[in-house]
Amino acid sequence: MEKENKKTREKARKERNELVRQLVAFIRKRDKRVQAHRKLVEEQNAEKARKAEEFRRQQKLKQAKLAEQYKEQSWMTMSDLERELQEMEAQYEKEFGDGSEDDDDLEEQEIKEGIEDKMSEEAEEAECVDDLYCPACDKLLKTEKA
Repeated sequence: MEKENKKTREKARKERNELVRQLVAFIRKRDKRVQAHRKLVEEQNAEKARKAEEFRRQQKLKQAKLAEQYKEQSWMTMSDLERELQEMEAQYEKEFGDGSEDDDDLEEQEIKEGIEDKMSEEAEEAECVDDLYCPACDKLLKTEKA
């Protein structure tokens, strides 16, 4: 009997609280003070958003102005470095002669052969790796026993 009474009291309390909440919501909709406060808060939020937008716009203009005024430092220019490099190359050519052309061809050929060797090794390794991949587990296995 006590359990039933307790259930009934809880149910009545919940209904009463819900009724009070509905009444408060109804009054808030129609209360001029609440409406005025809500309008004031909305205006403040709009003002904050406008100020933030203006600040962001000013920052963009400031960054653009700085970008226009930017001047590259003399030590950063590549033209000076390129000129120095060409002078050094000319100096070395005078000292050591024109034998560099044959050396360049040999170096390029050695580089090409090295690249081809690496590619063939990678292809063999890729074939081995594909053999040790388990699609069910989505794992790459190190040995066949694994």
